[in-house]
Amino acid sequence: MAPLPGTGPMDSNSTDADWENLGKKDPYWAVLIHDEFRRGAMDESARDRFFETGERHVDGVINSIREKVCPGFSPASALDFGCGVGRLVIPLARRAARVVGVDISPSMLNEARANASRFGLSGVEFVQSDDNLSRVTCRFDLVHSFIVLQHIPCERGLPLIRRLVELVAPGGVGALQFTYLRPGQQTPRGQSTWPWSQATSDRPIRSTLWEVLRAVRHTLARWVAPRPNRGTAGEPEMQMNPYTINPVFQALQAAGVRDCHVEFTDHGGTLGAMVLFQVPA
Repeated sequence: MAPLPGTGPMDSNSTDADWENLGKKDPYWAVLIHDEFRRGAMDESARDRFFETGERHVDGVINSIREKVCPGFSPASALDFGCGVGRLVIPLARRAARVVGVDISPSMLNEARANASRFGLSGVEFVQSDDNLSRVTCRFDLVHSFIVLQHIPCERGLPLIRRLVELVAPGGVGALQFTYLRPGQQTPRGQSTWPWSQATSDRPIRSTLWEVLRAVRHTLARWVAPRPNRGTAGEPEMQMNPYTINPVFQALQAAGVRDCHVEFTDHGGTLGAMVLFQVPA
């Protein structure tokens, strides 16, 4: 679960090195922040509980897809973006013949490979990521990401969302979760969060699109988080970056998606959404 490196010089909001440090020091705790998953405290029982949370999550996602998006959905291939130590890759590999896990941290990926071997799984591949996902060379029946994009600054995350949509095979399904509101953050009174709805015969869609782009730029300028501070233990604080929904929906519609199902998430007051969609065959 980590942000990705840029193709050019690192910007001030990049936390790639922080995620690699967490991958070396406390990889399970970095994925699920509970004391029982600390490196010094984690035993086999805690490890089992860790991976049980992944089983429950994947079950829930597959059931929601079958109920709301694609009845009888049974993916032959799956991609997990921001796979960390393989918490969700493991259960996905029990449901699909081929699974690829992508992450920025080599240490996380090494731990994920060890876990796949520990569970005796085949057909699983782990690759290091970049902003173009250049090492991912094919499309998948299921493209999934959960509690990952929130840790990526929006100016890097939005192109990644578009790329993840591109990686969904025709007839396949995407399940992408992102944060849209941080604790204490409010939309200014009277300010619409849905600029698309403002297009009229007097204000055509081209003008409205320009307003959307200006609104997104303004929002990014206000919301992009600073470089995380470090605590007394030397651990970085994880960034939480909220996204606007408009460019996400724009990416889906550009890919020919006709409708989608949204399930809201709430992590300690940080509000988000899991968007489930099917790309036309």
